[in-house]
Amino acid sequence: GAYQMKTNGKVDTTKNPNDVKAFSANVKKYLLKANGKSNGFFTTGDCKQSFLDGKVPYAVIGNWEWSSYEDAGFSMSTVQPVPGVKPGTYGSAFGSVSGALLTSFAATRSNSSGAKALLGYFASKLGAKKYALIEKRGPANKLVSGLLPGQVALGKAALLASVPQIGPILNGGFSGSKSYWETSGALWDNILVKGKNVSSEANKFNKIMKVNVREGSKLL
Repeated sequence: GAYQMKTNGKVDTTKNPNDVKAFSANVKKYLLKANGKSNGFFTTGDCKQSFLDGKVPYAVIGNWEWSSYEDAGFSMSTVQPVPGVKPGTYGSAFGSVSGALLTSFAATRSNSSGAKALLGYFASKLGAKKYALIEKRGPANKLVSGLLPGQVALGKAALLASVPQIGPILNGGFSGSKSYWETSGALWDNILVKGKNVSSEANKFNKIMKVNVREGSKLL
């Protein structure tokens, strides 16, 4: 996880992104051998190609690439949330949609009315649908129908198990902090490839992400 959410839909800036004790116990139980080395559950190779070649049973996909799996012959009807450690639970994926926002860029260039008109079009059912069919990510307008199979499937999965994908927090870059994408990648590399201490690496991850959560939340 990159952050925890409150029941009111806001980011909880007081909690650690992850429970280090639970995370460490799960990693040692499910991902490491007795000697602390990776048991091979997570591969360091090309995960997507391994799935396409039939070498692994599952692939974690997202809005950015689902169509490539469909092009390879896979049905989007099989898409489901990533299961949690405990039976009957799901992990928390990022639920994201495509939308548009109005900044000061147009106003400072005497084009505010045109920008507002375009924003209104994107907010309409027709505009949102046309953009979504091109971009292939689910639209922010929930009234849009007639979407692509992958958009529908990922939307249903997101409803079951997701937290909002919040760019200012995930992208990081505050006071020298790194992005979630870089930080999480380093976490798994240090644990599974380099064999470093699980709890220590999880604490390092939390330290970086707490900065991102605190500073990124100020921009929302």
